Amino acid sequence: MPRTRSMVRPVPVSRSAALALALVASVAVLGAPARADDTLQSINAQFRAVPESRRSDLKVLPLLADLSDPPRSLETRSPAWVTRPAERAALLSWKGPNWSDWKAWAQGAPQQALLAVLPEITAEGDYRRAYAFAQPYGVEGVSVDLISKGMYTDLGDPPLLARAQHLYMPKMEHFETLAHVEASRLMEEGRADDAVKLMADWSMFARQFADRPMLREKRWALDALELGLVRMRDLAYEDFRAPERKMTSATLVDIVDRFKFRNGYLDLDRLQLPVGEFAAKAQLIDRVMTRGGGANAEFARELARITTVDRPLRRFAAAAYWEGMAAGHANELDTRRQLQRIRDDWTRRWSLSPFDPILDNRTDYQKNVRGRPQYALLDAGVGTMEELFPLRQRLRVESAGTRMGLAVYAFVLTNRNLPPGLAAVRPTFTKGAPLDTDPYTKQRADIQYFVPMRDTPRDEHGREKMYRVSLFPPAPHPEFEVPFARDQFILYSTGPSGVAGMASTVTQDRRGVPGDYLLWPPLMSLERTLLIERGQLR
Repeated sequence: MPRTRSMVRPVPVSRSAALALALVASVAVLGAPARADDTLQSINAQFRAVPESRRSDLKVLPLLADLSDPPRSLETRSPAWVTRPAERAALLSWKGPNWSDWKAWAQGAPQQALLAVLPEITAEGDYRRAYAFAQPYGVEGVSVDLISKGMYTDLGDPPLLARAQHLYMPKMEHFETLAHVEASRLMEEGRADDAVKLMADWSMFARQFADRPMLREKRWALDALELGLVRMRDLAYEDFRAPERKMTSATLVDIVDRFKFRNGYLDLDRLQLPVGEFAAKAQLIDRVMTRGGGANAEFARELARITTVDRPLRRFAAAAYWEGMAAGHANELDTRRQLQRIRDDWTRRWSLSPFDPILDNRTDYQKNVRGRPQYALLDAGVGTMEELFPLRQRLRVESAGTRMGLAVYAFVLTNRNLPPGLAAVRPTFTKGAPLDTDPYTKQRADIQYFVPMRDTPRDEHGREKMYRVSLFPPAPHPEFEVPFARDQFILYSTGPSGVAGMASTVTQDRRGVPGDYLLWPPLMSLERTLLIERGQLR
């Protein structure tokens, strides 16, 4: 099997590639301005290193082009806390009012053909040999057929990374929705193993796509990965509660091993910041600022075009806004230096422990760029960069919770009873790997496990009593309470508070309030039960 280099891979595996990218970005910002096409070529160079035989984009995009649009009911934003069609598909599952339409869509030939490629492009667990989504940006190196079908990233003329329109992304979002609908269809048919395998494949593809260097792509991929991790536990929980369990222990153990954190494909320490955004800003400075001077004649026109790419009717007003920004904007050299400062600051923070006190300080972006007219060019479109920091930490705890949740359920399926403690799942149900630790604890404590009533306080007479969990997740999720008996088990992390509270109060990743992060049962599963109890689902 041929070896390939990842698109964006950290040391030590591809030390030279990482250093080369860092050098390119530094030269683009502080050195003599690079020609625009040189900057683009330096970003696309990482894709050229991937052999065609290991390019997942060549497998996915031709099929993605033929994907039928999902039913309009999947686009409806209800309940209030659901913001994406894929979340709606996952939450409502096969219990929603439009399920027959969703199922029929998933069974269509174009949809099934696309799903069939997932196992192939996600099977390799060694990231040094795995498939990579390596389509370059722009039209160079992209087939005429894919360009004609809009399955590429349009950079305009002349090509600028800052203009990037990832034209295939709406279809990619449909692909995510499809994966969740198909998982529900398989569950409804009693094919629980196939359902959880599909969601594992999808989550691996999302992790693969998260190596893309542009912020829009990376953020979507990480959101898709988070939902995929939650959904694997949700599918297992649905099976756990079913009158007849269909999942098998062997399938769950294989997934636990596949998603191992240390030296595994999922490893979030390999994840890098979207370096393409910094290259895009450097390239934009070259175009709209005069060497050694300030904004040039292209400044307002180009910034208006970039900031209204999905809202063309607002372009005239945007042009007037950027005309006003041009006169007071920092000069070219100061703008380059400030870009380098925010890049260095974010890159340094990305490498730190989540408990490093430096992370409590305001970022250079917050202090010097956000909302400041003199650096409006740098501010445009990068504000969500800082959301990647807490998202990566959530992904760490979600991946740990998924592994440990599936391992416990594998124990249950094999032994027909709940384990006495989390340690009982090792080594049989983790294939010898150690238990996952809690990413929110400085001392790296294990993920917390207990059985309600059996392991929780009794009443004043020494009798077992129902254990109640109060949920206060981030808005707009509902606040509610759930009673648990001894036929259930609970897995949780301390969450940002770092203090274990037996999941009596659950606040997920809300900061500044006491509470834990519930992993099993998944919050999604409990919210679905709440909707059923309210008569909104079957």
